[in-house]
Amino acid sequence: MQETGYWVALIACLLIAAVAHGDTVELKDGSKLTGKLISRNDTLISFDANTTAGRIRRRLIPASRVALIKVDKPKVATTSRSDKTYFLIPLKGSFGEEIKASLVAECLEYSKNVSPDAIVIEIDSPGGLVSEMLAMMKLMSEWQQKESVPIVALVNKDAISAAAMTAMSIEHIYMVPGSAMGASLIISTNMKTGKTVAVDETRAGEKEVSAYRAQCRSAAEVAGNSMQVVEAMIRPEIVLSWAKDGKGKPMILSGLPSAQPEGDYSMPPQLLSASDRILTLTSREARRIGVTKGVVKDIDELGETLGMKGWRSASPYGVSKMTGHVRKINAVTGKYGKLITRAAENLYQFRTAPSDQLYKMERLLVTTRESLVNIKKLAADQPIVVGLIKRHFPHGVDERIEYCDHYIKILQSVRRSSDKKNTILLPGAIDLLKLADPAKHSHVPGWGKGADGIHFGSGYHAVLLAPVKVTGDYELYVQMSSSVKFSTPAITFPVGSRYMTFVLSVGGGKYCGLEVVKGRHLTERRDRGTAHPSPMVPNHLHIMRIIVRLKGKRATVQTYLDGRSFVRWEGSPEDLSQPSHWKIPGQWLFGFGALRERRRGAVTFKVAKVRSLAGGRIVVGK
Repeated sequence: MQETGYWVALIACLLIAAVAHGDTVELKDGSKLTGKLISRNDTLISFDANTTAGRIRRRLIPASRVALIKVDKPKVATTSRSDKTYFLIPLKGSFGEEIKASLVAECLEYSKNVSPDAIVIEIDSPGGLVSEMLAMMKLMSEWQQKESVPIVALVNKDAISAAAMTAMSIEHIYMVPGSAMGASLIISTNMKTGKTVAVDETRAGEKEVSAYRAQCRSAAEVAGNSMQVVEAMIRPEIVLSWAKDGKGKPMILSGLPSAQPEGDYSMPPQLLSASDRILTLTSREARRIGVTKGVVKDIDELGETLGMKGWRSASPYGVSKMTGHVRKINAVTGKYGKLITRAAENLYQFRTAPSDQLYKMERLLVTTRESLVNIKKLAADQPIVVGLIKRHFPHGVDERIEYCDHYIKILQSVRRSSDKKNTILLPGAIDLLKLADPAKHSHVPGWGKGADGIHFGSGYHAVLLAPVKVTGDYELYVQMSSSVKFSTPAITFPVGSRYMTFVLSVGGGKYCGLEVVKGRHLTERRDRGTAHPSPMVPNHLHIMRIIVRLKGKRATVQTYLDGRSFVRWEGSPEDLSQPSHWKIPGQWLFGFGALRERRRGAVTFKVAKVRSLAGGRIVVGK
């Protein structure tokens, strides 16, 4: 009898508990949530919802989505009590360095000991490593699916690149005035040139890029955020518009406003993200299109907006954990940072030095290799600086050591043989002939392509384009030949905003040099600086090296033919113009021309490479 009474009393207590937590929220879409009402105000409802798995999940529901609230016990006050707490985790700095997913996981685990009403992730970051971002998004998604305490993202100044995707993986996003979020295009550092470039399918592989995008969309979907906005932040080709439906709710639409179907809009479609632009939203824009729940000036106003006015910090653990990590990084960086950055600068100096100076830099590479070996040991002894090392050497220190070994071996061999003239040493160069397709890029047709280069042997003249845009200083290296003196190769290359054409033989070999300067053609000038008798020998492989340097409004073009200084020009690019038969369209291309006087002979370009020098930049087109 005593045992039976015990079970009756226990069941009665459970029934009372069930009744006490029998509040109901009915949403406008027809769905219902049962559980316990925590707080509410004019903009937001805080509700502990029962799940099918028997767990309780804290939900922050916009008041605009709620149709009806039924409370089985006395109403919860609409103003929050002062015993509400938050647990703050600041994400400030770069992902992979100051920001580590493993540290955030420790903070989230610790928060269970202090039972906050909300976890606030305060974000101010320019981005960082993709791998760290993916780990962070996975962490946010898993917490929101399994735990009852809600996570709130507070963008407190900038959430760019990896930081933007992390914010979009969180259900509740708030921003401070003047903050920004977006610009999540993947970028990488080219191993050969050292330049930071956008990663697309042709560089990273379609599988890798597609997987990255899918993971970002999936994380946003779990959080209930717009996958279209996420795509526009990642892909420059995405075009989006936005409008408000008949009830005044923001809508994200694919395509231009003019392409949208007619509908019951309270505000007609407007352009949100144009083609060739990566989407970045200000706090005001994000609020207007519904990406963020609101704009607040600080964490106190955030609490008031969430219906928890006067809330306080549950524990300083999250702040001390993250800032303590930053202090350790600063201490180690102060001790070893110069070693890491100097090694990276030395490699860049070698890659961008003119080819005639590379042979003097053997000792620089040897010193750099020694530094890289020390950096590799540092990564093992001081894991805290791994992020800094990855930023300067994204493809690994071992790859850079192999790079040094490769060129040290070449330089030592050249030094011993003294055969510098015929050694091609252009680290980081882009092969223009490999990019040029006669079927696609012939401005004036007639070219053929074979294993030993490109050829022109029929017709009067032809021009082949290489789809490369270069800005700043650069070096061009060309190997070319002609079968008779009446056929001539020509090279057209950019000098600032204008083009210059170098012709190796005109008038049956009488002239060679720079075409139109100050409106005068090569055959009209007699200055030895820019016009020479042609030294071209039929069926001989000639080597041309051209160095272009820009300084302010003036430019210098220095050419070398077969290892000897040849034509030099200095002046304003505005003095340059293209002759009609060599003229190429746009400002994207290098041009390789051939002219067969008397329609005799053939022209061959065997090698054509370009690389940027210090301050220059090269972009490959299609």
